[in-house]
This record gives sequence, structure tokens and C-alpha cells, in this order.
Amino acid sequence: MTGRRNLANWASWRLRGLSLVSATVALLLLATTMTLAITALASSLRAVRYAKELTLASHLADAEMERLRAQPFAALKNVKEQPLHPVGLRQLPNGQATLTIEELPPLRLKKITVTVRWQNPNAPPHQARLVTLAGEFR
Repeated sequence: MTGRRNLANWASWRLRGLSLVSATVALLLLATTMTLAITALASSLRAVRYAKELTLASHLADAEMERLRAQPFAALKNVKEQPLHPVGLRQLPNGQATLTIEELPPLRLKKITVTVRWQNPNAPPHQARLVTLAGEFR
């Protein structure tokens, strides 16, 4: 009878020991999974923010480009990095927009560049740039 009790005590001690090890491993797996999930969430939030800002910057540059395309060729004067203030630029963090128009003399063309730049805190600067050619037809 004593042998059976010892065997029962040993089996119950072994089972409790395995439960402690199992719980430790489970907590370690849970902590690792949660860390990976939080990292993935933060990364995806940054990607969504960048996509939203890039879409807005592209829209602002496109709207400015369309405004310039509507002007007559003679009204497009040469400018270098002239600041622009399109509506909606304030929605971009540290947003800036510039216009460059340069003449390409032998072809009677003008190269028009609209650039929108922005920068989030603790992030590299970003930009959206649209370039087109305008010509005068006779």
C-alpha cells in the first residue's frame, strides 16, 4: 500500500511540475505573439498614414498642375522653386509645395514641375513630384 501512495504522490508531483513548465512556456509564447502583433500593428499604422499623406500630396500636386495647364503658354513665366500654397497643404505635417517652370528653347517647350514635400516627426522627408511639358502650337 505504501508503494501505491508513493507512486500516486510522485505522479501528482510530476503532473504539477509539468503544469508549471507548461504555464511558463504558454506565457512565453503569448508574450512573443503579443510583441509581434503590436509591432505589426504599429508598422501597418505607419504604412496607412504614409499612403494617406502620399494620396493627399499627389492630389494637391495634380490640382496645381491642372490649374497651370489651363493657362495660356505665354502666361507661363520661368520660375525656380517658387512657393505654392494650395488649399489642403496644411493637412500634411510640415507641408511645402513649390513650382518650377523652365524653358526648353530649341523646342519651344516649357517644363513644369510641381513638388509637394512633407515630413513627419522622427521620419525621413517625403515628396510627390509631377512633371509635364507645355508647348505652343502655331
